[in-house]
Amino acid sequence: MIDDEIEEKLRSLSPKELSELLGKLSGSDTLTNKQKHEFLELQAGLKEEAKQSDEAAKHLLKEKGRQMLDLIQESLGDDSLTTEQRQELVRTASMLAGYQMSFWLPTTMLRKVLMILFLAIGVIGAFRWNPWLGLFILLGCSFSPRIVGEVLSFVGKLGK
Repeated sequence: MIDDEIEEKLRSLSPKELSELLGKLSGSDTLTNKQKHEFLELQAGLKEEAKQSDEAAKHLLKEKGRQMLDLIQESLGDDSLTTEQRQELVRTASMLAGYQMSFWLPTTMLRKVLMILFLAIGVIGAFRWNPWLGLFILLGCSFSPRIVGEVLSFVGKLGK
């Protein structure tokens, strides 16, 4: 019975938590060198698994974050939601929007190419041909989600 409870608790731990637990256990003085070595190998494997799952989660949020935000906005239109559910959806939408705005480069290749092209024209044009071509720098910066988010946040603070 106790073994079942322990096994259930271990299953509920994330790979990162298991890795930390194994690190603590491997430092025990009662273990043999072979057991310590096995714990350290397991810990390294769990760290790698945690790293891969974190990367997969980041990739999913980056690729599907906009769709998730749209679904949340549609869900907020439902009148049958309780106040707690509505608050949770609003909080989740805020976190997703903040995460989406944390990237310096746009997500699609076309937008990246246009951004770099406009920035290059702006920088080269401002120094070699005409200072007015420096406005292309602003146009190129408008493709960056991070810069747009920061500017809108600043404008919002000024408006209050």
